[in-house]
Amino acid sequence: MRKSVINFLQLKHIFSWVAYNFGLLRMFSSKNNSIIVAYHHVLPENDKRIQFLQPGMYVSEKSFESHMKYLVAHYDVVPLNDIIHAGKTRKACSVTFDDGWSDNYEYAYPILKKYKIPATFFLATNFIGTNKWPWPDRMSYYIHNSASEEIDSIVSQLQDNFEAGKCLSKLQALPRNKSLAAEYLIDTLKQLNNDDLKSAIDIIEKNVSCNHSELSALLPFLTWEQINEMSNNNMSFGAHTHNHIILDRVKQDQIKDEIATSQAILADKLKKKIDTFSYPNGWYNQHAVDTLGALGFTIAVTTRKGTVKESESNLALRRILIHDDIADTLPMFACRLEKRLFLF
Repeated sequence: MRKSVINFLQLKHIFSWVAYNFGLLRMFSSKNNSIIVAYHHVLPENDKRIQFLQPGMYVSEKSFESHMKYLVAHYDVVPLNDIIHAGKTRKACSVTFDDGWSDNYEYAYPILKKYKIPATFFLATNFIGTNKWPWPDRMSYYIHNSASEEIDSIVSQLQDNFEAGKCLSKLQALPRNKSLAAEYLIDTLKQLNNDDLKSAIDIIEKNVSCNHSELSALLPFLTWEQINEMSNNNMSFGAHTHNHIILDRVKQDQIKDEIATSQAILADKLKKKIDTFSYPNGWYNQHAVDTLGALGFTIAVTTRKGTVKESESNLALRRILIHDDIADTLPMFACRLEKRLFLF
C-alpha cells in the first residue's frame, strides 16, 4: 500500500484549520500583547510579478483583504506611533509595509481605506518614482529566465573573479528548481560585505543574456504623487534608507548618510516630521541604533519575530512578517499572530 506523506506545511494548515474553526485559538490567545504586522507586495493572483518574486515577498490581494477584515474584528488597529502605549484594554496591532512598492497604492491602499486602517509605509527614497528594481528581485528574475548552462557560466565567472564566489557552487545543482536557486543565490549574496556584493551583482549582470525590458516596464515603485495622496488620507511614511542598504554591511559614515538622506528627502517631500524607520532586511547594529536616536527617530522596526512587549527597545521593535506561503488562509494568518503559536 502506498504511504501518504504529510509535510510540515500541511500539518500547520490542518492544525490552524482545527484551531480556528473549533475555537481553540482562545486557548493560545494572550491579552494585551500588541503586535506589528509587516507586508511587502500585495498583488492579484494572476500578476506577472508572482512568477519571479520570492515567496516571502508578497500576499495576494484576496488574502490581504481577509487579513485586514480579521484585524479590525479582533484588534485595535492603531497608527505605528501609537503602538507603544496601545493595547491596555484590548490587543492592538499596527500595519506596516516595507520598500515602497507601487502595488501598495494599487491594491493595498483601497482595502486599507475600505476598513479605515491607518498604515505606515517605509520608503527607500532613491527608488521612488523609478523603474529600478532592487538587486534581490533582479537576481531572482535572472535565475527564472536563464537556462541551466547560463547559470553554470555565471557561477564560474563569480568563482574566477573573487574569493566569495566559491560559496555559490551549490547553485549549479539547483537550476532545475528556479525558485530554490533564486532563494539560494539571494541568501548567499546577502552575507557579503557591500563591496563584494556590488562586484558579484556586476559580474552576474554582465553575463546574463535574458531580456529584462519587461522587468523595467513594470514600474515597481510608488510615485511622489501617490505618496502625497496617501499621506493626506490617514497613511504614514517612514524612512528605509536611501538605497536599501543593509546597514550592518557598511561603514559607519555610510550608515549615517543612508539614514539621514532618506529622512531629509521624506521630510521635504511630505512636509512632515519623519521619526519612524525600518531596517532593510531587518538587519542592524548598535551604531545604526545610536544614529537613529541622534537623528530624532522614536520608533524603528526589525524583522525579528515577536510582540512589541518582547522587543529590545523602541528602536528595535519586533514584527510579524506576513506572506502567502505562510498565511494564505485565514486560519494560518490568525495562528501566526498569536504569540504562543509563533512556530507559524
